[in-house]
Amino acid sequence: MRSSSTNMTVNYPSEAEARVILAAEIFMKQAMATYDPSHDAHHVQRVRRTALAIAKSCVPKPDLLVIELAALLHDVLDKKYVSPQAAIDPCAFLKTFFESVESHVDLLSDGRATLLVKIIENVSWSTEKKLRVQGKITDWHKTCLELHCVQDADRLDAIGAFSIMRCAGYSCTINRPLHVATEDPASGETAVAHFHDKLLKIKDSLKTDLGKKLGHERHNFRHAHLVQTHDLDHPGFKVENLFVAQAHPDLDADRLDAIGAFGIMRCAGYSCTINRPLHVATEDPASGETAVAHFHDKLLKIKDSLKTDLGKKLGHERHNFMLSFLNALNKEYAIVAQ
Repeated sequence: MRSSSTNMTVNYPSEAEARVILAAEIFMKQAMATYDPSHDAHHVQRVRRTALAIAKSCVPKPDLLVIELAALLHDVLDKKYVSPQAAIDPCAFLKTFFESVESHVDLLSDGRATLLVKIIENVSWSTEKKLRVQGKITDWHKTCLELHCVQDADRLDAIGAFSIMRCAGYSCTINRPLHVATEDPASGETAVAHFHDKLLKIKDSLKTDLGKKLGHERHNFRHAHLVQTHDLDHPGFKVENLFVAQAHPDLDADRLDAIGAFGIMRCAGYSCTINRPLHVATEDPASGETAVAHFHDKLLKIKDSLKTDLGKKLGHERHNFMLSFLNALNKEYAIVAQ
C-alpha cells in the first residue's frame, strides 16, 4: 500500500488544519442530526480516532488531514438516511464545505477535495463488494493508504462489541427482528442473519496491519456472542419448559431475556428507538444516559434477583457474558480514547 499524497504536516494539525477539522465536525453533526444512535456522531468520532491511530502506525505515512476529514464526513450522505436524490452527487453536496474552509486550507485547489470525495464514495464494504463483482477494482483502490485507513476504521466499528449494539439498534429502528427460530419464515431477515450475511465477512476485507490485528480480536468476540445467541436454537429448547414445577418461572424467564446475548441486543435496540446513545466518553455529559449506562444501572443487578435454581444457573452464565461484553467494549473504546 502507498499513500496517495505526499503533502504531510510534520506537526499535525497546524492551526489552519485544526480550523478545517472543527468546521468538518460542525458540518457532520448538522448533516447527521436526524440519524439514529447506530450511525450517529459518536460512531463517526470512533471511526475518526481509529483511522488516525491506524494512519500513525503505517509506513509510509499517509496524509492525516485527508484521513481525518474523510472519516468525519464518510457518513454524511448515508443512503439509509438520506434520499437517493440527495446522495447522488457527493461532490456538489460537499462543495459548500470545501468553499467554506478555503481561506484556511484550499482543498479544492490542492486536489484533496477530489480525493476526499473519492474516498467517501468508496469507504463502504458493500460498495467494494459490488465493485469486485463487476471487476472494477482499480490500482487506486488497492494502493490508496488514506482510503484503507478510513475503510478499516469504519469496518472495525461494524464488528466486535460495538457492532452487536449497532446492528441490534439499527434493526429495531427499522422494525427488523433481532432473532427468530431457524424454521421461522423471517429467519433470513433478522439482526443475527445480518451478522452472517455481512458482518462476519468484514474481517477478511481489512487492509492495514493494525486493522487486521484489531479485526481478528473483534471478530472472535462477535463469534462468541453468536454462539450464546444460538444456544437457544436447539430443537425443543423452550425457556418456559425448563421452569416447570419451580416457583417464579415467568419472573425468571423474563429477566433472563434481559441479560446475556439477547439482553445486550434488546438494550441497544430499545436505546436506538428512543434516541439514547449507545456509549460515550466518561466525561461526556450524556455518559449517564446511554445503553451502556443502563447495563450498570439495572441489567448487571438482575442476576441477584433470580429465584429458581435453573434461573440462577443460567443467569450466572449470562451475567458473565455481559461482563465479557463490557470488557471487550472497553478494549475497543481504548483506541479511540487516546
